Amino acid sequence: MKTMKTPNKAELARLCGISRQAISKHLRKPDAPRPDRQGRYDVAKVKAFLAERAELNTARPGGSYADALARRTEAQAKLAELDLDEREGRVIDRDTVEMQARAFVQTVQTDLLTMHATLALLVAGKPVSECAGVIRPFALSILKRWKAQAGSKLGPRQCPLDGKPCYVPEELPPMKPTP
Repeated sequence: MKTMKTPNKAELARLCGISRQAISKHLRKPDAPRPDRQGRYDVAKVKAFLAERAELNTARPGGSYADALARRTEAQAKLAELDLDEREGRVIDRDTVEMQARAFVQTVQTDLLTMHATLALLVAGKPVSECAGVIRPFALSILKRWKAQAGSKLGPRQCPLDGKPCYVPEELPPMKPTP
């Protein structure tokens, strides 16, 4: 069986999947394979030497040159995909989401803090039996406004308290009359 030999370090580096600088650095080591009389390196011996060195130096943070190129290519592809998603409107930047969430919380807080005054005006002088008929539509209108502001396209969301799906209902469940 004929062994593959190469006369230059650039070709040897390419065959080994590392940079020319890295192959030169490895071949300067005292236990590195030496070139034959024509100055050619045995590719199999060099690869075995590099593999042995990689096993001895597993703490090397970057890995091989080929690994670094693969990581860079993958990172560039992810960035390009994210850029495309953003351009096509599938991604919203964090600041926009936070601003919309703050506005929604502010709306809910304002509605809850002012609800008592509106309800007092709506039910003033009415018998208890009629109050439910006034309060229910008012509560529904507030819920629908919150749902519209939160975005009905979002669908069910996870409840932050118990992790179960929750959503603003189209209608409130029937109220039981109080005695």
